[in-house]
Amino acid sequence: MRGAGTATITATQPATANTPLIKKTFTIQVLPPAVVATAPVIKVTAVKRVITVSVSGAVAQVTIDGRAVKIGANTVKAGTHSVVVWIKGKASYTKVFVIK
Repeated sequence: MRGAGTATITATQPATANTPLIKKTFTIQVLPPAVVATAPVIKVTAVKRVITVSVSGAVAQVTIDGRAVKIGANTVKAGTHSVVVWIKGKASYTKVFVIK
C-alpha cells in the first residue's frame, strides 16, 4: 500500500498431520499522515556592507531594493536598502537597513 485507504490481509497456515488448515482474513484502514504546518524561519542580517538572508522551511525569493538577489550573502553599497523575502508570492518579511 502506498497511501491512505483500505487493505485486506489474508494469513494462511497449511494443514499438518495434527492441525487443520487455518485461514484468517482481516481488513485494516490506513489513514493519511497528519499534516503539521510549520512556519518558515527567515533570518536577515546586515554586517558592514553585506546583507545576508537565510530561509528554512520554505522556497523563497529575495529582493533588495526591488531587484532579485540570492539567498545568502549580498554585498551592497552604503545607503538605505529595503529587503523583502517572498514566499508563495507573498511578502513574508520586509525590513529596511541603513548601511554605512
